[in-house]
Amino acid sequence: MIEITDLKKEYTLNGRKKYALDGISVKIPEGCFVSVIGPSGAGKSTLLRSINGMISVDGGKVEINGKNISSLKGKEKREVQKNICMIFQDFCLVKSSTVIKNVLNACLADMNLFSAVFGIFGTERKAKAAEILERVGMAEKINQPADSLSGGEQQRTAIARAIMQGGNILLADEPVASLDPANAEDVLELMKSLQKEKNITVIMNSHNIEQAVKYSDWIIGLNSGRIIYEGKPENLTAEIKEDIYRRDNSNG
Repeated sequence: MIEITDLKKEYTLNGRKKYALDGISVKIPEGCFVSVIGPSGAGKSTLLRSINGMISVDGGKVEINGKNISSLKGKEKREVQKNICMIFQDFCLVKSSTVIKNVLNACLADMNLFSAVFGIFGTERKAKAAEILERVGMAEKINQPADSLSGGEQQRTAIARAIMQGGNILLADEPVASLDPANAEDVLELMKSLQKEKNITVIMNSHNIEQAVKYSDWIIGLNSGRIIYEGKPENLTAEIKEDIYRRDNSNG
């Protein structure tokens, strides 16, 4: 369970205080696929980075299974973050490294310094990485450098790395925005099937309403850091969409 309560994140624009997040409150059940939609600057990426503790917040809290990640520090915070994986639009792979090495990099935080520096991952970890790569359709590319892959293949590798980390929360920030339509559908189908198989909670930022409606169990619509809509995809009417994307919700 992810429970967000009155979450606020401030910034200053032209000398005026604004809110990237303006009192967000929402509960996300375990194993749910949630899409966060809204115009550019709505607060979607800020919300994801608040959930995994990448940024500090100016009010409210984010609780992951009852632990307030917003107030945790050091080892306690890292323990919660181990359960949260993230994939990005630009994949964030080490392009000169092989596919399997990129996936194995998910283990570095749990390795001793010597093993991490010299890339000594061990037979068990390598076998697990190979198994995950087979599951995501990348078994034949396992020893290829990441920079030789297509965009869809790079995102599949990034998903494999996230699964290798072992968390059951997957945050995806515009994961298919840089892919062509066919590869985008393939990657989203993969994310949806992994969500169901492993009971992973997926929270995806998306500018594509059609994709959000097709793959999500729940939709959150943001504008100017506020929730405009929260509910099932089938209840997202044309009027609500217009409200999310066109309504003047300026704050500060």
